[in-house]
Amino acid sequence: MRNPAAPVGSPANPLVYCNPDDYTYAPQYDWQNPVVFDVFWLEFPTFGPFTAAAQLQQAVNVPNDADFECRRIMYHFDLAAAALTMATAFVPNITIMLTDSGSGRNLMSAAAPLASVACSEIGPQFDLPWPKIFTRNSTITAVLTNFDAAQTTANVRLTLAGRKIFSA
Repeated sequence: MRNPAAPVGSPANPLVYCNPDDYTYAPQYDWQNPVVFDVFWLEFPTFGPFTAAAQLQQAVNVPNDADFECRRIMYHFDLAAAALTMATAFVPNITIMLTDSGSGRNLMSAAAPLASVACSEIGPQFDLPWPKIFTRNSTITAVLTNFDAAQTTANVRLTLAGRKIFSA
């Protein structure tokens, strides 16, 4: 029976949608064959040094032994390899465009600010909205563009974190 005086979300006043207790971000896939997973990181070569308005491109290959499921994109940013602290860290004025040769598609409609796509080791950590599976032997290309008019000594290191998917 409905009781408006009862606390919102309680069985007597179910006005708020509540996720089930076991709700977690755990996508499920219908694998055709049994698979085995192993944690893995793909590391791009260092981008830099950047000059004003520079556009740098690097690529990384997915190993041929397994597909790769990317769950998080991370970056490390430094100024002429100087040490950074929590107090001196800042958000780089750089955009990123990722392309997957396996599917032949860009992963975004236009280049996006790096900090809105990837997380830094200094800021909050976040996963992708949905994991991206790259097929074995694919080449992942990243194009970074500096839109900071003054910054000319920056280096960026880009890492894709996830897991390998082996056919069992």
